[in-house]
Amino acid sequence: TLGQMNYTTRDMGGLKLTVGIYDPIEPIGGGVGADSMPGIHGKAAFTAGNFYLSASFISQENSTGDLDPDGAGPLLATDLDFDTRGFDIGGKFTMGPFEVLGWYYDGKGIGTTALLALPVDPATGKERDSDGFLVQGTFKLADTKFGLNYGESNLDLASGEAASSLVEKNSKYTIGVYHSLTPNLTLIAEFSDVEAQAHNGNQNQSSNINLGAFLSF
Repeated sequence: TLGQMNYTTRDMGGLKLTVGIYDPIEPIGGGVGADSMPGIHGKAAFTAGNFYLSASFISQENSTGDLDPDGAGPLLATDLDFDTRGFDIGGKFTMGPFEVLGWYYDGKGIGTTALLALPVDPATGKERDSDGFLVQGTFKLADTKFGLNYGESNLDLASGEAASSLVEKNSKYTIGVYHSLTPNLTLIAEFSDVEAQAHNGNQNQSSNINLGAFLSF
């Protein structure tokens, strides 16, 4: 759970603004030092009929101390200080049985796949740039919805960083069918293909089928 305090404006003709502060997030692989500052984040969201648009940002100054994820000693001889900055923008539009959505994000020192995962080069403390997107379309016929989505998450090397097995791109597409058996029970069938690529050229791919049900109450 992320400890935070937020302020949200009233609805202003479909527009709402939120700004807040939160407890520092730990970079994956080490703890947050005592000098880390609370982060700030904000969001603007606009709704008009079947159209929704939002944009948000996050900012955090990090002081991790000596990172020692495996007990073999610190990754750096001194404290690791770096900045995290990121934003995203996206929207959704519904027209009858059709729904489309898309989101894009960009960050520096924000990591990939998870927030503050692999955000810096441990040899220098320089931030890595990252970006990604998600697009999705669905069509509903009676009680059954058909959907297709595709997403990518990319992580660039820091300035001067040598190529390694560090992840460069994760991508996934999913084709799904969702049938509402009752108002509270939905049957699910999905096929997904996932691919990961490293900066040294290594690749890994996985395909899977998911069958299940979703119960809400």
